[in-house]
Amino acid sequence: MSPVRKARFWGPTAALCLVSMMLMFPASSLNAQEGARAEFIFGYSAKTLPDVDLRDATAALKIYVNALAKKLQISAESRIYEDSGALLKDAQSGQVDLFSLRALDYLRSHSYVETAPGIIGVRAGKVTERLVFLIREEGQAADLNDLQGKKIALLKGDDVSVLFLNLLLLRGGHPEMEGYFSAIDMKSSPSQALLAVFFSQADACIVGQSAFLTAGELNPQVTERLKIVAQSPEFIGTVAFFRNSMDKEFIRKVIELSGTLKDDPHGRQVLTLFKVEDLRPFNESNLENLRAMLDEYDRLRAAK
Repeated sequence: MSPVRKARFWGPTAALCLVSMMLMFPASSLNAQEGARAEFIFGYSAKTLPDVDLRDATAALKIYVNALAKKLQISAESRIYEDSGALLKDAQSGQVDLFSLRALDYLRSHSYVETAPGIIGVRAGKVTERLVFLIREEGQAADLNDLQGKKIALLKGDDVSVLFLNLLLLRGGHPEMEGYFSAIDMKSSPSQALLAVFFSQADACIVGQSAFLTAGELNPQVTERLKIVAQSPEFIGTVAFFRNSMDKEFIRKVIELSGTLKDDPHGRQVLTLFKVEDLRPFNESNLENLRAMLDEYDRLRAAK
């Protein structure tokens, strides 16, 4: 499938890497001449895109284009891909220079793309997240084994939550989620999943630990009435890599500029918009925990 140029939302890692790119390229040269390959192409998967209004993202990015347009005279282009496989294929063939996609999609692809260290967003002082499996403190269920035939709430499009849940079930000798729960309620936000359990509309949910703690700060009853019965290892949800054959000095400059966004008033506005505190260098070794989860899941599933 060919890449598409328009999408409704922008993802944190994707958009912020694009900001970094724009720090270096003037607005007048962001588009390559008709028929010519841009000197720098950034591709990212639409699956990474959160609920951020495109108009807000466009306005924030325009600030950087206008204010820092004279950094370098070079043509650049961005592409949004609906198909992560197509993005990886273009990365392997050198059609994109920086690419961002969900970490699980990258690992499941068994990609042979040679990469250089990329960039990742920081939330709550960390580049990683942890999932928590929650039930009601005073509910009838004591743990996962008591939830067969019950209802669970998950985040829509969150493949890592699905992987974590199925891994827990397989470890316990149970079927995967479709054969274990009577209903799987897909929610559009962590707060919706948490409230479903809080108000007894669901028997369990899986959300990010940071979302659970934030909800508890806003309403302490959430952390008092819900209890954690399992938690995942720390993992990275989105990856952003440079093509390995790119000029290393160029990569260094983009990474360096990315780390200065928090020091600029406009940069802080963009970071806040995408709920990211900072940008840091990233490399494939950061994927080890998620890779271990996926490998264990594949082994247990093959053994059934």
